[in-house]
Amino acid sequence: MKRIFLGLFLTVAMASMAFGHSGVTNFVPTVPDPTTMNIDGLEDDWGWFDPEFAQLPDDFVDSGNRSTTGADDWSSVQQWGWTPPPDNALFFFTRIFDDTLRAESEDRTSWWNNDNLQMAFDLDHGGGNTTVNENPEEFQNGYRHHINPLWAPVVGISMGGLAGAPAAAPHWGGEPPWAFEDGIILPPDADHFSANVEYTIEFKIHPHDIYDPDSPDNTIAHVNGPDQVLHIASVYEDGDLGDHGGQNRWVQQGGEGGDTVNADAMIDWQLIQTVDSLEGYPCGSINGGSGDPRFAADCTSVVTAVEHSTWARIKSHITR
Repeated sequence: MKRIFLGLFLTVAMASMAFGHSGVTNFVPTVPDPTTMNIDGLEDDWGWFDPEFAQLPDDFVDSGNRSTTGADDWSSVQQWGWTPPPDNALFFFTRIFDDTLRAESEDRTSWWNNDNLQMAFDLDHGGGNTTVNENPEEFQNGYRHHINPLWAPVVGISMGGLAGAPAAAPHWGGEPPWAFEDGIILPPDADHFSANVEYTIEFKIHPHDIYDPDSPDNTIAHVNGPDQVLHIASVYEDGDLGDHGGQNRWVQQGGEGGDTVNADAMIDWQLIQTVDSLEGYPCGSINGGSGDPRFAADCTSVVTAVEHSTWARIKSHITR
């Protein structure tokens, strides 16, 4: 099995109260019991997930407009979950079909030229730009993950990142105990320009409002809670045409303007409580340690998973 690895891109340390909206809101259900979530690229521990919350192939559009594309070329299903403290995590799973895999270069500074997934987070909903370059004081808070289907966990920070050379090692925020990721690719020997590839990406991350690339010491936690609205953007780059990659950029409908740079145009994701109670909530998945390291708690107790809420209950949140 080949693994899918996540690289944590940068961030900044300035907050803003400028709230921007793309006009689209998705809903994120509560993971009933994080101790059952094994981050291994398999979907067998997502049986609790209500398909009503899934982002389906019809929910994605090609914002690159660089070629004629369709379901036969690329398609994806995406699903999210969340947990409160002490676990305090975001869970993600996606399954992707691609008629041609682009994996030209293992160089972390060239991942943009391969098939990959970029995730951008503005979790305090502050808005602004999620990149830092020559004038970091002009930008707002945000950070990004870059996920490559094939190669070892290396991080490049030159693309929309901190000025200077790429990092020699992964950022701390992209490694345990802060992030756990894995994936499966079929066929298992898939390589550059392999045809009809299917792969998964699964991760668990402990979120931040302010992320300091140097260490966790000056990083401010984002504390998950019911009915919060987060800014999240996910962009699948499908670069299998010609010598130059990145021809197609698949985004969720409504997020075409947000990309992974402008948080004011990102899609809103609302955390919905879909378990009966958050009291005594457990922390830590099978391979996810003992929850968010910033929250001290007795992690030995486990609550019984309950049935998730009906879609009618979720709709009631929309009309508030």
